[in-house]
Amino acid sequence: MDAITETGMITIIGILVAFLLKCCAQIEESRCSTIKCFGVECDRTVYSEEHIEKTKKEQKANQEQKDEVSRDDVV
Repeated sequence: MDAITETGMITIIGILVAFLLKCCAQIEESRCSTIKCFGVECDRTVYSEEHIEKTKKEQKANQEQKDEVSRDDVV
């Protein structure tokens, strides 16, 4: 069996990173207050839907404000 090439290693690492990021995103969207995975246990505060929507609106407003400032800098 041949050794794994550099491209193969990059591919494997990329797949593992993508898997971990997807797991984190799924946990973040979860409504569970206690999460147990691979021997690790985490108790967390679950935010209400209203809080999540408010945060998304604030982030969107901040992004729009940054975009506006960057457009002003270009002109």
